[in-house]
Amino acid sequence: MNLEQILSLIVNIVLVAFILVDISAEINKREEYGNDERWNMVIQKKNSIVLFYFYLMTSIILLAYVSVLIFDLNVKVSLDKVLQIASFVIFLMYPVDYLSLRYYDKRL
Repeated sequence: MNLEQILSLIVNIVLVAFILVDISAEINKREEYGNDERWNMVIQKKNSIVLFYFYLMTSIILLAYVSVLIFDLNVKVSLDKVLQIASFVIFLMYPVDYLSLRYYDKRL
């Protein structure tokens, strides 16, 4: 195993841990707060942050694609690298989700 594979494995393990922590935290907070107005506002704010994250990632990908087309760059990337980056972008939603949940839970 080379260094790149080890780093990729570590990042994947951390992201899976964030998925589990995010799901667990949301379930625990939902049981703790029930369905009150404050909890609904926290969820609404958290979802707006996650949606902004996806808008930002989509804009960055679109900007990269347009710049490749405009400047006629000849970039060769393997499919496994593209899938790895795409999975990182998708799975990075969970740390954003978890951290925004903690932030707005303390803030509101």
